[in-house]
Amino acid sequence: MYYIQLTFYIILLLCFTFSNNQSKDEIEQLIEKFRVEKNLSNYESADKLAKQIISELELEPNLEKENFANYLLAFADFYFEIKKDSIANILYFRSAKIYESEILRFQSKLINPLIGLDNIYIASNDTFSESPYSMIIKELNDSLRMNYNDTSFFHPYGAWFPEIRYVGVLNDTSPKLDETNVEAIELTNIALSYYDRGLFKDAAELLSQAIVLDEIFLNHEFLTNQLFSNKDSTNSFINEISNLDSISQLSTEKKFILGLANLSQDNYEKAYNLIKGFQLNYPNELRLDLLLGDIHFGMKNWFESLIYYHNAIQKSPKNIHAKIGFSLSMMHRGDFQGARIVLEQIILNKILDYRVYLALGKIYAMEQKNILAIKQLKKALELHKQNAEIHFHLGKVFLKIGKLSQALDFFTKSTIYEKENGEYHYYLGQVYEKILKLDEAIKNYKITRKFSPENIEVNRKLGLLLFNKKQYRNAVEPLRNYIINFPDSTRILSIFSNVLLQESRYPEAIDGFSRLIEKEPNDIDNYLKLADAYKQMDYFQEAMYVYEKALNFNDESSKIYNELALTTYELGYYEKTIKYLLESMNCENPDFNTNYLLGLAYGNLGKSFQAILAFNQAKILNPQDKKISFQTGVLLMELLLFEDALTKFNLYANQYPDDALVHFLIGKCLYKLGEYESAITSFQKALIFDNQDADSQYYIGLCLKQIGNLDNAAIALKKATLLNPDEEIYHFEIGQLYLAIGKLRLAYNEANILKLIGSTYFDTLNSLIEYNNAEKDSSLEQINNLD
Repeated sequence: MYYIQLTFYIILLLCFTFSNNQSKDEIEQLIEKFRVEKNLSNYESADKLAKQIISELELEPNLEKENFANYLLAFADFYFEIKKDSIANILYFRSAKIYESEILRFQSKLINPLIGLDNIYIASNDTFSESPYSMIIKELNDSLRMNYNDTSFFHPYGAWFPEIRYVGVLNDTSPKLDETNVEAIELTNIALSYYDRGLFKDAAELLSQAIVLDEIFLNHEFLTNQLFSNKDSTNSFINEISNLDSISQLSTEKKFILGLANLSQDNYEKAYNLIKGFQLNYPNELRLDLLLGDIHFGMKNWFESLIYYHNAIQKSPKNIHAKIGFSLSMMHRGDFQGARIVLEQIILNKILDYRVYLALGKIYAMEQKNILAIKQLKKALELHKQNAEIHFHLGKVFLKIGKLSQALDFFTKSTIYEKENGEYHYYLGQVYEKILKLDEAIKNYKITRKFSPENIEVNRKLGLLLFNKKQYRNAVEPLRNYIINFPDSTRILSIFSNVLLQESRYPEAIDGFSRLIEKEPNDIDNYLKLADAYKQMDYFQEAMYVYEKALNFNDESSKIYNELALTTYELGYYEKTIKYLLESMNCENPDFNTNYLLGLAYGNLGKSFQAILAFNQAKILNPQDKKISFQTGVLLMELLLFEDALTKFNLYANQYPDDALVHFLIGKCLYKLGEYESAITSFQKALIFDNQDADSQYYIGLCLKQIGNLDNAAIALKKATLLNPDEEIYHFEIGQLYLAIGKLRLAYNEANILKLIGSTYFDTLNSLIEYNNAEKDSSLEQINNLD
C-alpha cells in the first residue's frame, strides 16, 4: 500500500513538473515570436503578443517576483519605443513597485542582524559612544516608513498601478485581537436601543465610547450593514447630531459615528471629512482602510479606493470585501483582466461567496460580455437568492440585450428586496416606459426622485412623461430641477416653458422663452409663445415688439400679422391693426375673424362704410354668426340708418334674447324713429336683464316726456340720476323737466349738482331757470298793471 501511494505522488509530481515545463516552453515560444515581430517592425503583431505574454505571466505560479518585474520592464521599453506612453507608464510603475517591494523586504530582513550587531557593540563597550550600526538602522527604519495612503507621493504619475499578482498569497503579518471587548458590545447594544427610541444624542455618546474599545465586533461589516440601516431614522440622526453643536466642536469619535451615518446615505464627501480625522488617530485599523476604500469608491476616486483596498488586503489577505473592492476599482480604471485575475484567484481557493460572483458578473457586463455576465450573476444568485443587488445587475444585463420581460422580473424583485433604493426603481421605470406602461413608469420615477435626488436624468424622464400625459402642473417641478442642472438643454427648456405657459405661470414662461430665443434666435415659435405670455399678462406693448421681431424671420406669415393685428387693436392702434390685417390678406385668403376684426378697426376709426363692407364679407364667410348683425347695426346707427339698424338688432336679439345691450339699442332706434311706446317696452326689457342700466332708465324718461307724460318722465329721469349720479346729461334733462312742470326748487337742486361736478350744462340750465323766473316776474307785473 505504501508503494502504491508513493508511486501515485511521484506520477502526480512528474505530471505537475511536465505541465510547468510545458507552460514555460509556451511562454518562451511567445517571447521569441514577439522579438521576431518587434525586429521586423511589425508593431501591431508585437503589441498583441506582448499583451498575451503578460497575461500568461500573470498566471504563472512559479515565476519569481524579480523576474516578472524584468519582463514588465522589457515590455515597458517596447511600448515607450512605439510611443504608447500610457501603457509604458503602467508597466514601468508595476515593475518599479515589485523592485521596491523586494528592496523593502530585504531591508526589513537586514535590520535584524544589524540590531544584533548593535547590541553586541553596546554590551562590549563601557563608553556611551554611539554604535556604528545605529545610523544604518535609523536610515533603514526611515526608508521603511513610506506612507502609501498619501497619493500625492506618486504625483504626477496618476496611472500608478500597485502590484496585484500576489494579493492572494501575502502573509498576514498584522497583529490581531483574539477576542471582542465585552464592554464595547454592551455599550453598543444600549446605544442601539436608544437609537431605536429616537434618543440620538445618547446613542451617539455611547457609540463614540464603544468604537475605540473594539474593532472585532464593531468591524466594517457591522458598521456598514447593522448600524444605520433605515434611511428615515438615519436622516433624523444626522440632522439632530449636526444641529446640537457645531460639527467642529464634536469629538473625533462622534464625528466618526456621524461619518458612518452619512456614508449609509451615500453622502460620501461629508463622510470622508468626518472619518479621516479618526483614521489619523487609528492608522492601522483594517475597518478604516475598508471604510475609506468604500468612500473613495463611492466618489469614483478609483485610484484612492484601489490604494485603501490594497492596504486592507495587506492587513487581511482573506478579506473578501477588500478584494472585491480592489478588483472593481481596477475594473473602473480600465484593467478588466487584472480585475478578473483577483476574483478568479478567490474562486480557485474554493471560497463560495456571492459577492465574488457578483463582482465578476459586473466586470463581464462592463466588458459587454453579457452571456458570461449572466452566468456569473446567476451563480451569485444561487448563493444568495434574495439579494437585491444581484437581481438588479441581472436586470441591467437583460435590459442591455433587449430581453425586457426578464429585465422587468429581476428589477421588480430588486425593488421588493430593497424598497428604498432609488436606482433600482429608476431602471424598473425605464422598462415600464419601454413596454408603454407609463403610469407604472411615472410611479417608479417618482420613487427614484425621493430616494435618489442626485439622479438628475430621472427629472427629465418623469417631466416628459407627465407633459405627454398633459399633467402640466405635476410636470413643472421635475422639469425645473433638470433645467437647473442642464440649463443648455434647449429641448427640455422648450417643453418646460410650454408647461409654464399651460399652467398660466406667465412670468416664468416669459423667462423661459426669452432664454430660448437667446439660444435659438431663428425659431419663430419661441417668439410667438413669448408674445402670447406677454399678452396673457396684458403686456400688449411688449407683445407687439416681439411679434415685430418675429417678422424679421418670416414676413409672409399670416399668423404673425393676425396676432399683431389683435395686439395693436388691444392697444388702440387701429391704423396699425388695419395695416397688419391687410398684410395678412396678402399672404392668404382672409377668414371670418380677419374680416370681423377689420370691421371693428374701421368702425373705431369712424370709417363706417369700410367697416360695413368688412362685416358683410365676414357674414358671407359665416352667415350663422349673429355678432356681425350686431356690429353692423351699430355702424348703421352711426350713419343714422335707424330702420336698417333695427333690422340687424332684431336678428341678433332673436339669437341672444337675454342681452340687455341689444334691447337698449333696439329701444334707441325706436326712439329715433318716434315709436316711443315700443321704445319704452325695449328699454324695460333691457332693465329686466340689467337693473343697473341707467341709460335705459334715462331713455324711458325721454320717451315719456315726448308723449307728454311729464310727471312719470320726471320719475324715470330721477331713477336714472340715482343709478348714475355723475352723468351730467341726466341732471340737465331732469332740471329742464322740473322747470316745465313748475318744480323750480327741484330744478335749482339739479343746477347746483351740475355746478358741483363742474358741468358745462350748469350755465345753460341756470340761464333757463333765470329766464323762467324773469318771465314769471314779467307776467306778474302785467297783471298788476291791468289792476
